[in-house]
Amino acid sequence: MRTLERRRGAPAAASALPGAVPRSLAAPAQLPAAAVAVVFCAGALFAASVVPYRQWDALAFGTWSRLIGETGDLFPDGVTTTALARPLFYVEQGLAWHWLGYHAWLGRWLSAAFGIAFVAAVALLAGQLAGAPARSFVRPIAVAAAVASSVVATFFLAGMTDVPVAAAAAVTAVALWSRLRPSVRVPLVAGCAAATVLAKPSGLVALAGIALATATAPAPARRPRLVPGLAALASGAGAGLVYDAVQARRSHVSLRAFLESGNTDYYLAKASSARLDQLARAAWLGEAPRLLVVFGVVYALARVSRAGERFALAVAGVLAVAWSLAGPALVDGATPYPFRSGPSVGLVAWTVLVLCMAAAPFGAPTASPLDRRALAMLLVWLAPGLVAWIAYRSDDVRFLSPAWAPLVLLAGCGGAALALALLRVRRWAALAPPVAAALLGVPNLASLDGLGHAEWRHLLELGPSGWGNRAAIENFAYGPFSYELDLARQNLGPGQRIVTSDGRLSFFFPRAVDVQYARSCADLRGARLFVLLTGDESVDIMERLNGSAADPLAWAQCGQPRLRLIGSQPGIYSVFVNGRPARAPSPADCHVSPSPGSLLDGVFADAIPYAAARALRARAASVGFVTARIEQTGCDSFRVVVPGIPEPAANQADFRREAVSTGFRVRIVPAQRFPEVPPDVPPARARA
Repeated sequence: MRTLERRRGAPAAASALPGAVPRSLAAPAQLPAAAVAVVFCAGALFAASVVPYRQWDALAFGTWSRLIGETGDLFPDGVTTTALARPLFYVEQGLAWHWLGYHAWLGRWLSAAFGIAFVAAVALLAGQLAGAPARSFVRPIAVAAAVASSVVATFFLAGMTDVPVAAAAAVTAVALWSRLRPSVRVPLVAGCAAATVLAKPSGLVALAGIALATATAPAPARRPRLVPGLAALASGAGAGLVYDAVQARRSHVSLRAFLESGNTDYYLAKASSARLDQLARAAWLGEAPRLLVVFGVVYALARVSRAGERFALAVAGVLAVAWSLAGPALVDGATPYPFRSGPSVGLVAWTVLVLCMAAAPFGAPTASPLDRRALAMLLVWLAPGLVAWIAYRSDDVRFLSPAWAPLVLLAGCGGAALALALLRVRRWAALAPPVAAALLGVPNLASLDGLGHAEWRHLLELGPSGWGNRAAIENFAYGPFSYELDLARQNLGPGQRIVTSDGRLSFFFPRAVDVQYARSCADLRGARLFVLLTGDESVDIMERLNGSAADPLAWAQCGQPRLRLIGSQPGIYSVFVNGRPARAPSPADCHVSPSPGSLLDGVFADAIPYAAARALRARAASVGFVTARIEQTGCDSFRVVVPGIPEPAANQADFRREAVSTGFRVRIVPAQRFPEVPPDVPPARARA
C-alpha cells in the first residue's frame, strides 16, 4: 500500500511488493461490488423520485430551503441557529426550488447526489492509497462496505447533512492527495474544505483527521508539496469558520454555542448513557459490514504495532468474530446478526468471510502487501471523528459520519489483506472476500431511506397511481404525522399561526409556525393551532427541562384561550384549535372507540369538557361514589360514569335514589366502555 501517488520523481510512499493480481482475477473482483453499487444508486434515485422526505431533521431544517425557494433570500427570518450552521445542502436545495419550483424530488435527488459522491470518493481514495497488488481488492471491498452500511443507506437520500459532510470530507481528501498540478489542487482543496465545514460543524473534526493523516505521511521529500495542500485545507476551514462566526453574531450567540447548537443537555445525557453500549455493539456502519469493519480496524492496529502479517490476520479474525457476536448479544440480549432470521444472503456472506479469516493466516506472505504507514494514516484520520462521537453524540451512529470514509477504507484494507493471503493458497480463493463483501450489500438495498422490506413492498404495491396521490404517498411516508399535517391544513387560514415543538410543520407552513415548547396557556394566545407532541422525548423536555405540562388534558383546561382538541394519537401528538374547527372532529380523529361493557352504567354527565368532568367526578367521589370514573367519548367530550350497576330494577332504583339525595341526576344505560382518562390532571399554568 502507498500513502500518496508518485509525482514528478517524488519517491513512492512504500515499495510495492513484486507481482500483481492476475487480470483474470482483477475484473471479477471489481464487478460484484460495482454491480451492487449501481443497483443501490438506482434504487435510491427511484425512491427519491416518488417518496417525499421522511426524516424529522430533513423537514425541520429544510424549512430554510422552503423559505429560500419562496423568497430567493438566502438568509430570511425564521431560520433556526442549528439550520444556519448547515448551509451547504439547505442553501443549494433552496436555490434549486427557487429557480425550478418546489418539487420534493429535486431536493431528494440533490441529497442522493451527495451519497453518490461519497461512494465515488471512497473508490477514488482506495485507488490513491492502495498500490499493486492491493488496489484490486481494497477498492471493491471498501465500496461494498459503504453500500452494505444500513446507516449510509438510511440517510443516503434523507435530505439531512450526515451524508453531505461525509462526502465533502472524502472529496477533500481526494483533492488533497491527488496528482493534480498545484494551481488546480490548492484552490480545489480550499473549496472542498470550506464545503466540509459548511456541510455541518462536525466537518471540522473530519478536516482535523485529514490534516493529521496528511501530516503523518512519510517521505520528507514530499513535504514541500504537502505544505501548500495543508495550507489550503486550513484556509478553507478558516473560511467556513468565518461564515459560522458571522452567523453566530447575527444569532446573538457565541461561536462555540453556534457550532454546538442542537447538542442539548437532553441529547448529551442520552449519548452518555449509550456510550458503552454503542462501543460494545460495534455497529458503527450498521450490522452487515460490522465484521469487516472490526476486522479492518483491528488488523490496522496490529500492523501499526509492528505485528507480522500472519499474527495480524489471526488476531484480527478472532477479535472481529468474537466482538461482532458477543458484543451485540451482551448489550441487546438477543440473537446477533446474521443469525436472527435464519438462512439468508447476509448469513452466507458472513460465513464466507469468517472462513476467509480462518484460512488467511495460513497463506499470509512474509512481507505484507499493505503499507503500515498508510494504515496508520487511516487510523489517524479515523481518530478525531471517533473520539468526538464517543464524547458527544454516541446516542446515534449517524453522527459518526465524519469518519465514514476511513472506516470503509479500513474495512477495504482488511478485506484486501484476506484476499491477498488467500491468493497464495488458491488462486480463485482470492475472490471470496470481495464477492462476500458485495453480497452483504444485497439485503441492504431494503434499508434505503430507512424503509425496510415491508415498506418497500408496500411502496411498490401503491404503483404509479399511488405515487402520484398526495394523500396516499404522504400517509406512506409520514405515518401518524400525515394526520397531524392534514388537521393543520384543514384548520389553518392565511395569516394564522401554529405554536408547536414539532419543527416538521414549519416545512409545510414556513412562515406560520412558532417552534417552541409552550410553558403556559398565555403562550397560545393569538395562535390558531397548538400541536402538542406527546412522545417520550417531548414529555421529558417539557416536564423535566421546561417545567411545563405535557399531558393533553392539562392544556384542554386552558380558559384563555379556550382550546378544543380536534385530533390525537396517544403517545404521539394532540392537535388543539383556538376557535371553531373547520369541521367537527369525530371520535376516530382521536382514536376513541367504545367496547362492550358488563352490567349497567350510571352516567352522571355526558359530552362535557374535561375540566367540568374533573370537577364533577371529584364531587361525586366526595359523597361516596368512589368508583366514579372519567371516560373520553370524543376528542373534546367526556363523561362521568359509575360502571357495574346490577341489572335488577331494585338495584337501579337504589342507585338513582342515592344519587338524587346527594344532588346528582343520573341516567342508567347499557354498559359501554370508552377510554378511561386520569381524573385529576391539573390544568396547565395560565401564565408562565
